[in-house]
Amino acid sequence: RGLGDVYKRQHLLWSQSGTSEFEERWKQALPKGFSYPLFLGLLSDKKGRYSGSGRDGFVSEYAERNFHEDFAETAEHLFDPNGWIWIHAKRDPTIQRKLDLMIEFYGSLDPRFTRTYFRRLESAE
Repeated sequence: RGLGDVYKRQHLLWSQSGTSEFEERWKQALPKGFSYPLFLGLLSDKKGRYSGSGRDGFVSEYAERNFHEDFAETAEHLFDPNGWIWIHAKRDPTIQRKLDLMIEFYGSLDPRFTRTYFRRLESAE
């Protein structure tokens, strides 16, 4: 299955399992002074990947749209065995906080989803 499949499953999973408490904790982890825009037209429609030119704390420009896109985009990178997200989490404390929350979330669904599990994905490629 491709990453597109993972991305689609993130939205479905969140809609079935997410809580407003988790969403609030996620928003507290965002960069200081940032809030998701009220109108999506304020952001580009381009679904660009992180290039170093985007805002710190987000894995893509698209992730800045709203909580659900931010969660899904971050999860896509968490499940990607290329290890990109771990490299960026070392230099970006917001991404690190999001990873911590995401691992906690997935661990609540299945105890096998630990930090070690996700790190092993990287070495399995």
